[in-house]
Amino acid sequence: MFSAYLSVFWKLFLLRVGPQDIPFSRALFCVTLALLISIGFIVNSFHYSKEENLVISLIDTAFLNTFIYLVLKFKNLQNRFFQVATATFGVFAIFYIALLVVLIVLHSEVFVAESPIFTLLFMFQLGLVVYSIIVFGHILQNAISANKLVGVTLSLTYYIVSLFFMQKLLSMFT
Repeated sequence: MFSAYLSVFWKLFLLRVGPQDIPFSRALFCVTLALLISIGFIVNSFHYSKEENLVISLIDTAFLNTFIYLVLKFKNLQNRFFQVATATFGVFAIFYIALLVVLIVLHSEVFVAESPIFTLLFMFQLGLVVYSIIVFGHILQNAISANKLVGVTLSLTYYIVSLFFMQKLLSMFT
């Protein structure tokens, strides 16, 4: 059963299926949500204190849920929320795992900042961000039956607003 779930998330990551292919399950929603928060907490621990990290992880996840819900509500498709959110959480968890590997290598003492490997890993990290925007756009596009441009625009809007909001939130800690 676990391998079937993993397979569908991987296919979604590769843009081969949409969120409608994720089984409707509140339990799967909770598992992917917990996984996303846990892995996000580990990834964020490279940059923030435990207190900041906890606040960021919880607020960012709440913001993501709210954004998904509002996009679906705008099109009167709130009944798709659990599948779309579960799909997003699962795929973002895959991105976080890939990012975690990159961060571990980048923060090791093996490479100096001028190293070509360091530059390659930094570019890979940037590529992950760009691809995550595309994948989230794909999920939103399928969720609201829109075209690719609308999906990617919504995804990019989420990222920009989320970054702005998180910057404002972090400024409260300093």
